[in-house]
Amino acid sequence: FQKYAVIEMGAYLQGSIKNLCNLTPPKAGIITAVGLAHLERFKTPENVILAKSELAQAIPADGILVCNGDNAGARKISELHKKTTTKLYGLNKDSGHLDYLVTDLKFSSEGSNFKINFSGQSLDAFTKLSGRPNISNILASFALAHTLGASPELLLAAIRNLEPFDTRLEVRKMGHYTQINDAYNSNPEGFAAAIEVLEQLSG
Repeated sequence: FQKYAVIEMGAYLQGSIKNLCNLTPPKAGIITAVGLAHLERFKTPENVILAKSELAQAIPADGILVCNGDNAGARKISELHKKTTTKLYGLNKDSGHLDYLVTDLKFSSEGSNFKINFSGQSLDAFTKLSGRPNISNILASFALAHTLGASPELLLAAIRNLEPFDTRLEVRKMGHYTQINDAYNSNPEGFAAAIEVLEQLSG
């Protein structure tokens, strides 16, 4: 018996997420970003916000909505479509109120060390993944899983055991060299994240 299913809602056109939500009605959801990655199809940032809002609209009033508080569009969606439980997460404490916050983030060729701060607690975390977008996604998952009742200790163990995915900001040693492979796809934010990892690596 499975209690949860995790389903990605991809926005290809306006109505795409709405159709997916009709097929698999969500009781909880995460909005990670409203950014420029889809601009070629949606033409304006406002259209991207409308498309990403379809997930928030599909979650029932007594459901759970988790949004990236560092992202202006996602934060706006959290304000327009509040649920009984609405949580904000982020890496930038200056972006406004955050229920889950990452601090002390440091990258190395082994991965990322950071602290997860929530409800008066500050926990040390490590992952083999690198880059702010990956850490942000990890924090989003932590926030929703914790809100659903998972223990922080279990979540920290899961985060530690994540494996980097090929060509997605993958840091690997090759003899005397270290390669940052982010060749799958990119956007301005993702490219900046790769440069930030490069800046912190030794050598």
